[in-house]
Amino acid sequence: MNAKVLLVDDDPAVLAFLAAALERFRFEVTAVESAEAGLECLGCQGFDLVITDFRLPRLAGDAVVKAVRALRREIPVIVITGLLDELPMWLRSGPEAVRVVAKPIPLGLLQREVAAALRLPAAGPG
Repeated sequence: MNAKVLLVDDDPAVLAFLAAALERFRFEVTAVESAEAGLECLGCQGFDLVITDFRLPRLAGDAVVKAVRALRREIPVIVITGLLDELPMWLRSGPEAVRVVAKPIPLGLLQREVAAALRLPAAGPG
């Protein structure tokens, strides 16, 4: 059974690129363009991993992280961002820290980060 990934990014081009890459890596992807849509999906489906952009309209990625933690603490989260300086410190270190990946994201790095978050064996180029 393939791992289920919830992908949240408000940029349609980035969302499509990352979704296609994750599907190529054989993950089942639900891709949404807002934190609100992501939170709605989170409550209805069982995901193995959540990948969210940090800077989203209305609700930021840290709200997604908090919702994931409240719903199912064991779900790993990866925050992607082009704005590392804007991340709250609690997202980068401490007990609530998550994996953080800077944009633009090379596909090999994406694959390694997802594998590490899901504790999968490292895979070769996809």
